[in-house]
Parts: sequence; C-alpha cells; structure tokens
Amino acid sequence: MNRIKAFCYIKKKYWIIAVIGAAIAIILGMVLSLIFIKTGEMKPDETVLFNIIFFSVYYTIMHLLFRSLYHVENASRALAYGMTRKTYFINNIVTSILEAIVMCVVVGLISGGRYWFPIIKIFALFTVIELLLEGVVGNNMVKYGRKVYGIYYFIFIILSISFSKIHELFPQLEAVANMFFDLISVPTLMQPSLWSGIAIAFVVALVINWITFRKLEVRFLV
Repeated sequence: MNRIKAFCYIKKKYWIIAVIGAAIAIILGMVLSLIFIKTGEMKPDETVLFNIIFFSVYYTIMHLLFRSLYHVENASRALAYGMTRKTYFINNIVTSILEAIVMCVVVGLISGGRYWFPIIKIFALFTVIELLLEGVVGNNMVKYGRKVYGIYYFIFIILSISFSKIHELFPQLEAVANMFFDLISVPTLMQPSLWSGIAIAFVVALVINWITFRKLEVRFLV
C-alpha cells in the first residue's frame, strides 16, 4: 500500500495537469460547438462528433508530445526515492491502462453513449502507442537528456507538415488508412484479427519499454 501511495504521489503533478487539460479541452469544445451552431457552420446533431474529435486531438497531442517529458521526471523521482525499477514499471503500466479507461469513459459520456465501440478501440491503440513511445523516447530521454526529445519533436513536426507529400509519394497508404478506419468504425468489438494485432503490439511495446528501462543506470536518473 505504501508503494502505491508513493507512486501516486510521484505522478500527482502529471495527473493534475492532465485533468486540467482535459477540462479545458471539454469546455473549449463545447464553446466552439455553440459558436459554430450560432453561425450556422454546424448542425446541433453534429456537435457530438465534433467534441469527440476535438477531445481526441487533445489527448493525442498531450500524450505524444508531453507524456515523455513527465515520464523522465516521474522515473527519476521514483528511483531517487528508492523505488525499484520493477515496481515503478508495473505501477506505470497499470496506471497507464487505468488512465486510458478513464479517458475512454469521459469521451464515451461526451458522445452520449453513441460511439462506445470505436472509442474503446481507439483508446486501446493509444495505450499501445504511448507505451511504445515511453520505451523508445521517454527512457532514452532519461538516459541521454532532452536532446532525444528535441529529435523526436523535430521528427513529429516534419511528419505533420509533410503529411500531404507523404500521401502523394505513397498513395497506397490511403487504402491502408481506409481499411484501418473501417475496422475502427465498425460498431462491434467482435473482431479477433484487430484485437490479436493490438495484443501483439501491446506485448511488443511492453518488452521494448522494459528492456530500455531496466538498463538505465541510477546516475542518469538522479
């Protein structure tokens, strides 16, 4: 119990910022919806989907760009306080899954329960991606410093800016994206191939995360 309390204390700052950011995203989404309705740019029945997309964009940016930074701080503090790597790793994985479940419920409530199945699949994929990024980016930031984040941020921006060019160079990606979208948008969870892929990706992300984390020396973390 003391280990759980210590871990919660270490991650408290990140959780507070995440909750504040989520609240701002929800309020801002609602305000924009009202503005778009009044200006005639959006119909009332379109606001639900708009708010889901708006909140999902916030969640993606928050986790892709900022989670690795907090991982460095949290991991450093945890080992400096005497927590073992195994204890921190397990607690971090469990809380990451719980965070995704909470966010999934929030977005599901925003949608009025109309898009539960796609939302569950999306957040399952987000969890795999964030664990993989923690292993590849976050743990290397702990070891080598913020320059790793600078490289990652640069790559992220370049890919975002050149998205249309990538689409032109590899038009076959559109078919892959459409197939992926169809799998996600289908209102059912009975998709063995999809969940098998997610499960395999989850295991791979866990292995990479643990391999890169367990080899970190304490002198890099304190």
